[in-house]
Amino acid sequence: MKFPIVALLLLFSPVLLHAQDNIADAKANYGVDDEVTVSGIITNGAELGSIRYLQDETGGIALYPGTNWNNLDFTPQPGDEVSITGTLSMFANLLEVGPVIEGITLLSSSNPLPEPVVLTPNELNESFEGQIIQINGVNFSDGGNVFGSSTYAFTDINGEEGLIYANANSDLIGELVPLGTIDVVGILSQFSFANPFDGYQLLPRSMADFISEFPINFASVITQTNLSTSSITLDWNTDVASSTGIFYGIMPSLGAEAYLDESTANHEITITALQSGMPYYCQVYSVAGADTAFSNIGVYSTVSESSGKISVYFNRDVDNGFSTGVDAISLFQATDDTIVAQINRSQTTLDIAAYNNNNGPIVMAINDAFDRGVTVRYIAEGQNANTGLSSLNAAIPVLYRQNATSSGMHNKFIIVDAENVDSAIVLTGSTNFTSNNLFSDPNNMVII
Repeated sequence: MKFPIVALLLLFSPVLLHAQDNIADAKANYGVDDEVTVSGIITNGAELGSIRYLQDETGGIALYPGTNWNNLDFTPQPGDEVSITGTLSMFANLLEVGPVIEGITLLSSSNPLPEPVVLTPNELNESFEGQIIQINGVNFSDGGNVFGSSTYAFTDINGEEGLIYANANSDLIGELVPLGTIDVVGILSQFSFANPFDGYQLLPRSMADFISEFPINFASVITQTNLSTSSITLDWNTDVASSTGIFYGIMPSLGAEAYLDESTANHEITITALQSGMPYYCQVYSVAGADTAFSNIGVYSTVSESSGKISVYFNRDVDNGFSTGVDAISLFQATDDTIVAQINRSQTTLDIAAYNNNNGPIVMAINDAFDRGVTVRYIAEGQNANTGLSSLNAAIPVLYRQNATSSGMHNKFIIVDAENVDSAIVLTGSTNFTSNNLFSDPNNMVII
């Protein structure tokens, strides 16, 4: 009689069977802390860290073993067909199998990866989470910079916006963020601690996930060289020989142009007769036949006529044995005196942004500057006490950051005589203008 009882248990006990191996079924009909068994093709490797993504004909799902796969039978690789049993969990609204994983079985290897599903940014949703996705016709706002471990925003040809995330383990790090219009492929993930239907981001696995169909593309970052007070020189490379051009101006609308009709893959162009210490908006381009590669508009500056001297201060002891330049200075209890001295130098303008201020001498110095005709502007964090500002001259305009959900306005800088080449300075650093920051907590200050 034991056999029929065992048979009945096997027939009706999902705990024993884990019969579901359809990813869509596991995602739709099971919840956090439920144990599931799913199978499919692994679509990524160590370039995304320890996490793996599994995809079958019905959907995709993340597999998270914790720090690594060492406690399991093997580490899954792209193209592996596996069956895995584990407990569902949620992290930043991403549904995962793990980190409690009962077992994983290798069914086959070297399988082709699923073809990407072509979508637009606005079509990304839960049903596609964990799958390989392709979005066509995108432009990165940071195009021309190099990848770090961060998110990067893009806009497609219809103006829809999306994000990718460059993982610190991937070969994207240090490579060129694509310039121009491309197609991007990646695994659809999610990172949002608020809205369960927000925070979607693509995870490219390598530079091969950025697809350009254009005959000419940028192959390097745009670099400013030969710094000068009256000219700007920009260098860049393209993947084919082409001409060299630049649009530029003191406004984002640009307006001026320079062009070199010489075919090369290593480009350099210089614009001259510029103002010193002035930022210029520049967009470089290269032409090969009927095709043109345009950069994003970037900001580059001529050299200022001011000295450029930099002084570094700490309110603690300094070991200048590690210094490779101008030695730092220990101010100890004289940090606020140094700030006051810089404010007292102001002749025309004084622009201040400070997270918090309860220092009487600094506020008095600001009032004195205003009384002698200096134009003063002040930005403060509205969620802080800023008790020192109660003594500020009421005629000085103060703009408070408030009614926001972020961590606040944390800037700490003073700009003295911004338009005067001979007397302009910038004072910045880690210190707020409070007793704790100035005298008790270890902090630094830089004067340029």
